[in-house]
Amino acid sequence: MRISSTLALLLLLSWSSVAQWSTGSGTVYLTTTTDRVGFGTTSPGTKFHIVGSGTGSTVARIRVESSDNEAGISFASDGTNPVTIYSPDESNQLRFQTNSLDRVVIANGGEVGIGTTNPDAAYKLSVVGKIRATDVKVETGWSDFVFNDDYRLMPIGEVEKFIRENGRLPNIPSAEVVNTEGIYVGEMQSKLMQKIEELTLYVIDLKKQNDTLSERIRSLEKTVTH
Repeated sequence: MRISSTLALLLLLSWSSVAQWSTGSGTVYLTTTTDRVGFGTTSPGTKFHIVGSGTGSTVARIRVESSDNEAGISFASDGTNPVTIYSPDESNQLRFQTNSLDRVVIANGGEVGIGTTNPDAAYKLSVVGKIRATDVKVETGWSDFVFNDDYRLMPIGEVEKFIRENGRLPNIPSAEVVNTEGIYVGEMQSKLMQKIEELTLYVIDLKKQNDTLSERIRSLEKTVTH
């Protein structure tokens, strides 16, 4: 007489508060008092508890595989509006979904997309939408070379001519380029600092000219009074 695996499991449950179900390469434990399932542990602390060790196939991992379409896991605390983690088709992407909409995507190459399912492969993070933060650190080069002795400060007359002809400052992208291509924040901050340092040099030069003119005026006033 053959006994089905389900019936065998029920018989085991009637004998002990912790039923042991051997699966060939491993053992599954099912507690009858708490309705918990444990893999690699006789005392599961949650409804589904896995304990692994070592490396390779013995570590505590869960593998969900599908021969077609998609494979994933859903979580629903209230039974509705589940949060889903899944991999669609054969894209090798990992997607995080809420309210049946894809929110975050991790591409096969490690690129992350927020608000887009097609993160740009040239960037580690692609965001479609606004970003709010209390602080952002950008590591880039800086523009203190402006204060080097061999730096050529463009004469103010040439700057004026360039502005009249181009409608922008030298070495600063036009509004059209920014609208179509965007800007690199670190690079633009460096360029803006370069312009601030150049303006500082212009102001220092104007101060020297003003001091010279003031001295000449004082000399002329002395000559006139005498």
